[in-house]
Amino acid sequence: MHTEDKCLEELELQAIDVFGRELQGPIRLADRAFGIISLCSANVPVAPIDQVPESRRVCLGLLVRLANDVRAVRLLANYGYAVQAMSLLASAMEAGYTVAFIGRDEERAKKWVQHADTARACWPRKQLIEGGLQQLKWLQEGEIGEIQNCVYMHACMAKHANPVLQRLHGYECESGAVRFTSGPALGEPSKGVALQAAWFALLNAVNSVIVALASFVECHLSHNQQSPFFVEELASLMAESLRLAGEGRSRWHE
Repeated sequence: MHTEDKCLEELELQAIDVFGRELQGPIRLADRAFGIISLCSANVPVAPIDQVPESRRVCLGLLVRLANDVRAVRLLANYGYAVQAMSLLASAMEAGYTVAFIGRDEERAKKWVQHADTARACWPRKQLIEGGLQQLKWLQEGEIGEIQNCVYMHACMAKHANPVLQRLHGYECESGAVRFTSGPALGEPSKGVALQAAWFALLNAVNSVIVALASFVECHLSHNQQSPFFVEELASLMAESLRLAGEGRSRWHE
C-alpha cells in the first residue's frame, strides 16, 4: 500500500478505519479526557480578572493547551501518524505536569508568567514531573516519578527522531523488498509498530490529564459543588487507563 498507488486522502480514510478499530479503547478514553477538561473549565466561577488568582489563570490556560494537545494526539493516532502522536505527547506532559507543579502556588505562577528565556523551559523536566507528583502526594519512593520520566524520554525520542525509535518506522516489506513510504503506517511491519506507539501516546496523554485535573480540582475547585463529580470521573479515567495499559502489555508481550 503506497502513497503513489492511492491518493493520500484515501489512505488516511483507510487508516481511520483500521486504527479506529484497533485503538478503540484508548481513543474513547482520550475523548473522555478532553470532555472532562472542558467541563472542569466551565465550572470555574466567573470573576473579574483582577480577582482571579494568578495560579488559577495560568493553570486554566495550560489546561486549554493540554486539552488541545490530547485532541491532536487522538487525531494523529487515528490517522495512522503514530510517531507524530508520540512527539506531541511530550508537549502534553509538559503542560499537564506544569499545572500540577504550580497548583495554587502564586510564586510559581508568577515565575511562569515572567519567564522570558526562549531557549529554556521554566523548570527542568525532572523537577516538573517529580515536583508535580509530590504536590499530589502520589510520589511513592520515587517509583512513579521514575516511570513518568521514562515515558517522557520515549516521547522525546519520537520528537527528536532518535534512531532507536525512528528506524522502526517509515518502511514496509513487500515480496521480499523494502519500501520507504510517507503517509499513514498501513503496511507491515510499520503498522504493528505504529499501533503500539499510538496506544502508548494516547494512554499517557490521558494520564497527563489525570495529573493536571487532580491538582486543579484540589487547588481551585475544592469548594465547588461539582468537585465530587470530577473526583469520581478522574478515578474512573485512571481505572480505565490502568486496564488498557494491562491490555497493551498483554497484546505486545511487554
